[in-house]
Amino acid sequence: MVGSEGTLGIITEVWLKVIPIPDYKVLRVLAFFNKEDDISRTIINLRKNRIQPEIAEYMDSKVLEALKKSFNIETEGVGALLIDIPEFSLEKLKESLHNSILVKIAENEDEKEELYKARSFAYLAIKATSKYSMSEDIVVPVSKLPKVFKKIRELEGKYQISSPILGHIGDGNLHPVITYDDDSKDRAMEFFKELCEYVIDEGGSVTGEHGVGIQKRELAIEQIKKHNGDEVLRLMKKIKDVFDDKGIMNPTKQVV
Repeated sequence: MVGSEGTLGIITEVWLKVIPIPDYKVLRVLAFFNKEDDISRTIINLRKNRIQPEIAEYMDSKVLEALKKSFNIETEGVGALLIDIPEFSLEKLKESLHNSILVKIAENEDEKEELYKARSFAYLAIKATSKYSMSEDIVVPVSKLPKVFKKIRELEGKYQISSPILGHIGDGNLHPVITYDDDSKDRAMEFFKELCEYVIDEGGSVTGEHGVGIQKRELAIEQIKKHNGDEVLRLMKKIKDVFDDKGIMNPTKQVV
């Protein structure tokens, strides 16, 4: 049922499992960088050093500029990582952050909230920079992050559209926000389509958490065919028929 977006049925009751508060201290770190490549390499190094962040959030230079302008939040460099880690991983984290230009470590809960302000206000700051915005939701293997950053910058030049990047970068989930106005809407949609097709070719996904819906239906079909084959689509159709043989659950939204 999870991930079916209402095409298999309606969830009427849910039981939640409460996860215990960890018995170790969680530290929050905000690091700034002068090179975008250094940021993606840092995430790759976290994996190599077997550091498992509680959160790992990314903000690029356009996001940082928007935060300065709209909320007067002080930033540095061309990008930032906001990372929560267990206290016992701090020394390993410092090794992975050797290319950063500034590192802030929160000493208490108030400071942790202060550091998180940048990420929590980021999308509002971006929306203030353009008439319209489309927040994308691509996912790639962490090793492909440098290539995806480069591709997004290429598409910005090709379509003359700005795309600030946010994301839960620790697992390769990026949210390029495609900004546009009335005159550039068609170019924005071409930007979106070309980016998604590139991500599929790189072994990634066109959606990580925002869902498929209508806009990404054909792209999701393309992704499944390339990564899993037609047989998976046939199995999905059989599952749909078992749950909803009359085709009344969120009709026309399923990918089969």
